[in-house]
Amino acid sequence: MRWIPFLILVVWGCNTPEVNTSLIDIPASGAQGQSAEREVATLEPDERIFRYDTVVEGAVITHGFTFRNTGNAPLLIADVSSGCGCTVPKNWPRELIPPGGEGTIEVAFNTRGWSGDVDKRVTAVTNGDPSVVHFVLDGHILAPSETPEPVALPITRH
Repeated sequence: MRWIPFLILVVWGCNTPEVNTSLIDIPASGAQGQSAEREVATLEPDERIFRYDTVVEGAVITHGFTFRNTGNAPLLIADVSSGCGCTVPKNWPRELIPPGGEGTIEVAFNTRGWSGDVDKRVTAVTNGDPSVVHFVLDGHILAPSETPEPVALPITRH
């Protein structure tokens, strides 16, 4: 029974303290003591939200989100993903995009099974700042029962 306090002291003393690394800065240039400009890529989209207005359920919405690298380092898009299988990133640049370079992220949204106001998010992960950029497809989907019936016009002969 005398070893229990000793065991508690050993277990408590072995806890690893939390380490905060937020103040560590290792410049890529290796220059110390100099205020060198930090090289960073920046994905700057022409638009973050694409409004597709009103469509009938079952339509496939496709859109290309164009962007530019406004940073001073090459931009790499590591991944583009969505939250569900109805929204699919189709194509995006897999190679480095130089500063000032442009690219497009192509997305397709299958509206089958959806109705009402619907927005779908696509997330791009990059080596830049910010490292995560969100794009949104936004609009209204009519259920088949909400689709207006065509109006029959009388046919007259002249």
